[in-house]
Amino acid sequence: MSLTPLVKQLTIRTKDLELQRIAPNWAQQEFLNVHDEQVKQNKPVRIVVLKARQLGLSTITNALLFARSFVYEQSHSLVIAHENDASEYLFGMTHLYWETFPYRELYTPKYISRRELSWKETGSSIRIATARNVKAGRGRTVHALHASEVAFW
Repeated sequence: MSLTPLVKQLTIRTKDLELQRIAPNWAQQEFLNVHDEQVKQNKPVRIVVLKARQLGLSTITNALLFARSFVYEQSHSLVIAHENDASEYLFGMTHLYWETFPYRELYTPKYISRRELSWKETGSSIRIATARNVKAGRGRTVHALHASEVAFW
């Protein structure tokens, strides 16, 4: 199942500080295509991106994790970055997706915090952590992981 149509309904903040729907650039579209192809082949999705800067790949990765939360029940995602500021910045994107989600009225948040978003209807969640927290992925099954800036871990 392609999550691209749902991802394109999410809102981002541009570098000009404007809010707009996601319109994937060439790199983001390629990322979505690779994701969709692996899902279509019923494979676990594994995408490794090396040294890409300013292409919006963290944005599109977080958008996919967010979309998964509403399509796949009991989907638990984790975003890990090298430092606290980076983790909070990435999670800020997720909060914006939620605040501007066109289907928001259909879902009830179970938790909305600085470290986790989860929903009652789907049982899904998205959490953040830093690489310093060696226990970040323990204690629950993680179905999707965004490991950001791994070279700095």
